[in-house]
Amino acid sequence: MLRRLGILIVVLGMTLNWTSTANAQAGDASDSSEYLIKAGFIYNFAKFVEWPSAAFSQADSPIVIGVLGTDPFGGVLDHLVEDKKIGQRDLSSGATNGEKI
Repeated sequence: MLRRLGILIVVLGMTLNWTSTANAQAGDASDSSEYLIKAGFIYNFAKFVEWPSAAFSQADSPIVIGVLGTDPFGGVLDHLVEDKKIGQRDLSSGATNGEKI
């Protein structure tokens, strides 16, 4: 009887440990997919804005998507805008803590 109880406790402990690890991994995946969707939204939003010519210092100045403070996107936003253009302008991204990009 005690042996069965001991085995049950060990199996239950292993199961709880396995499910908490699976939940933590699933949380990481949803965070990255959340920021992939947000990065796609920002990119698509920038495509539909009519940028006035006075908004840029030169005709070939890039459009820069700036993230103020801690960058929650990681490399997702950088990867998304890599080698992309909006009209004739290159697209780039950068994080800043309040300094000019």
